[in-house]
Amino acid sequence: TRADSLRRRAARLMRARGVGDGAVRVRTPAGYAFTVLTTFLTRRRDPLPAPVLLAGAEEDAALAHLVGVEHWPGLPPEAVASRAFRTELRSLLARAGELKVDADRLAALGRELQVPLWGPASALLRTWDAQGRPTAERRPETRKLDTARIQDRAVEALEEWDAQDVLEAPPVPDLVVVDDYQDCTAATARLLSALARPDARGRRAQVVVLGDPDIAVETFRGGSPSLLIEAEDRSGLAAERLTLRSVHRGSPALHAVWRDQAGRVPVTGTASHRGALLGEPLDAARAEQPGGSEGAEGAEVSESTEGVGVLVASSPSQEAAHVARMLRGEHVHRSTPWDAMAVVVRSAVRAQAVARELRRR
Repeated sequence: TRADSLRRRAARLMRARGVGDGAVRVRTPAGYAFTVLTTFLTRRRDPLPAPVLLAGAEEDAALAHLVGVEHWPGLPPEAVASRAFRTELRSLLARAGELKVDADRLAALGRELQVPLWGPASALLRTWDAQGRPTAERRPETRKLDTARIQDRAVEALEEWDAQDVLEAPPVPDLVVVDDYQDCTAATARLLSALARPDARGRRAQVVVLGDPDIAVETFRGGSPSLLIEAEDRSGLAAERLTLRSVHRGSPALHAVWRDQAGRVPVTGTASHRGALLGEPLDAARAEQPGGSEGAEGAEVSESTEGVGVLVASSPSQEAAHVARMLRGEHVHRSTPWDAMAVVVRSAVRAQAVARELRRR
């Protein structure tokens, strides 16, 4: 793909200039925050325990232990004990952490907005926050944090680094590139702002954020498309906006559908990015170069399928049958290899179910 090609080219240029080992390190914001906090706590003369990042099963198990302690008005015991209830609580605790809403504020909001369940949830939030921020008496205890809170703890570590007995410099990279910034949370924005601020040694990271507010898909998990505007206007990034004028993804038919649908989405900030035009396909540009693309001799390129279709299936079984029929037709009539086709679904669990259905057909 174009991204892979650019990544390999960047790695070659870095090696040629003697910069690093040419490897591009890719991490999630929470994963990087975990590295910062681990270094801050463990690399000192009197080391403290490394933090524990709660995710998935560990977070659910921790909540299952705490939920039964509180009284939840209006909910039967079987509902309180259900995984679905804990999933909703996890979401509430995560959003509270990202928005810096503490237990007292959540309880007050519950009274103000007449949400009775936020009362016991606020007590749970107090306990949840405490396990990631031990008191002075419990300082040697292991800090247990979810992905929302570990980023703010990393920010605090960077701010306190020089005042603490840390034996290593903070792991601040020279350059941080964040893709899909429209799906990042407020906690990630605070972490990036901390990296962009010079420390006592004058060291700071150059931060580049990439995004398109029209394709945000993580708002239900705290993603905020408005961060793209705040990066330029109000946050600590003080970013300069660069709008790309060409799109290199999809066919003309798909691009036309995308532009039509994007026009129905409320504008976040400015709509200047919606004026991007479909660029020349990368393969076509390579073919015009002397020698063409690598390994192109003797290769047969099948004519791509134009157009975008929509089907509303009455059942998952009917949906799988239609997908299987399309894949077989593409393979038989256009000689498209099986490994050159893809089926995109919403989640990993759904992918497994669809794969099983297709194998049966």
